[in-house]
Amino acid sequence: MSLEKKTVLSTRQAEQAGDLVAELVKRGAVAVVIPMIRIIDPERWEACDDVLRSADSFDAVAFTSANAVRQFFERARALGVGSETWAKKKLYAVGEQTANEIQRRSLAVEPLPESYSAGALAAAMRQTDVRGLRIVLPKGNLGSEELTQALKEMGADVRPIEVYRNAPPEPSALEEVRQRVLKNEFDVITFFSPSAAKHFARAVQPALVNRGKAKIAVIGPTTRLAVRRMGFPVDIEAKTSTAVGLVEAIEEYFGS
Repeated sequence: MSLEKKTVLSTRQAEQAGDLVAELVKRGAVAVVIPMIRIIDPERWEACDDVLRSADSFDAVAFTSANAVRQFFERARALGVGSETWAKKKLYAVGEQTANEIQRRSLAVEPLPESYSAGALAAAMRQTDVRGLRIVLPKGNLGSEELTQALKEMGADVRPIEVYRNAPPEPSALEEVRQRVLKNEFDVITFFSPSAAKHFARAVQPALVNRGKAKIAVIGPTTRLAVRRMGFPVDIEAKTSTAVGLVEAIEEYFGS
């Protein structure tokens, strides 16, 4: 098997790591999941609830993460806002995983950008006339303002709403990842988001990674830039920003 005897760390939440773990195991790797982020509810739901109660007054929803999709629709369900409401809206997604979360609810997604990033989604939306469109942008507390600003510059009426908070992992998780990096257990450390890398950096200094054998693998350009800003090297980057794409990139790296 192509990744036999390789130990790969997933820093994603356990409930989101299934696809990555399955692909790694299929190729003979040992997959270790130590989440470096926790997704929790916002401190207040009022802004989201206002949008949901006035759903007929906006035209589209743009999602930049699968977490935003889950949190937004779960809150909608709690308030009794059904799927028929969303079937009438344009639904945009920043990438395949985010789109899959929308499609799991039997809802259609607008065509995806070629590159899976907020900037690429903004560029794709620029090809259509969004002037005057009322667009809701569910996001986390650490979400980038890039898409919001770009849509405003295009003339859209954008309403960002916080639907989750990105919280640090439990101290026990930070200590576990530090000890296992110290023991040089990992051949690859994967990051799917800048926030996971940020929390990881609380436990592990770049010099510690540099001294060991672990290679850093990232899901895409946004995460790559964030990881490098923290002082970590980036050895592997997915050509397609999905779990399968990242595993294929890891496989190609070690195969070469």
